[in-house]
Amino acid sequence: MLPDMNGMQFMQALLERKILVPVIVLSATDSMQAVSDAVDSGASGFISKSQDSEYILSAIRSVLAGERFIPDEIKKKLITFNREKQAHQDKSKASDFGITRRQLKALELLVEDEHPH
Repeated sequence: MLPDMNGMQFMQALLERKILVPVIVLSATDSMQAVSDAVDSGASGFISKSQDSEYILSAIRSVLAGERFIPDEIKKKLITFNREKQAHQDKSKASDFGITRRQLKALELLVEDEHPH
């Protein structure tokens, strides 16, 4: 917690100013929304405050060496969380257009085929 902004807003401000420093989120929560927000905001690592000091030091060393540090058990949960979040967004988007998710996916593939990256 910061006086005028939260950690995610702080990381966003760093990115906007092109200040490229590794940031590790040390959090009291392991909620997948918090992890997802941290990663989406550019965090290089995510550590639970419940970890011991040796574990935290190892994470800091990894990030300083240029690696991304997210514990394996959190990575697995994050993958599932992001899939569920995407499915919900797709369902909502499809509902907005009055079509099914499969029809939306077909349309997205058609657009992608017309405009390859």
